Amino acid sequence: MSEFKIPKRIQLTCYPVDVVFENDLVAKSDRQGEARYRQNQIAIQASTESFPLSDIDHVSTYFHELMHWILFLTKNHKLDENEDFVDQVAMLLAQAALSAEYK
Repeated sequence: MSEFKIPKRIQLTCYPVDVVFENDLVAKSDRQGEARYRQNQIAIQASTESFPLSDIDHVSTYFHELMHWILFLTKNHKLDENEDFVDQVAMLLAQAALSAEYK
C-alpha cells in the first residue's frame, strides 16, 4: 500500500481550499470532517488520545469532504446531500490513492 499525503491546500475552480486538522471537531460537531464552503476549508478531525484515527480514516475523510466540495461547485445538490453516495465514491477514491503503484 502506498502513502497518500493529504494536501494543505487545493484549488477548485477559482477557490483556494485550505485543509485543516482540528483536535475538537468531533466534540463540536459530531463529525470527522466538514466541507466549509464559506470558509473555503476542508476540516478533518485530528487523531487524538481520546479519538484515535488511522491514516486511512484521514484519507477517506479527506476524499469525502472533497466530494462534497466538487458536488457543491457543480451544483449537484441532490447528490451532495446523499451521504451514502458521497461516502461510497470517497472510499473508492481513497482505495485508489492508497493502492496506487508507481514505477
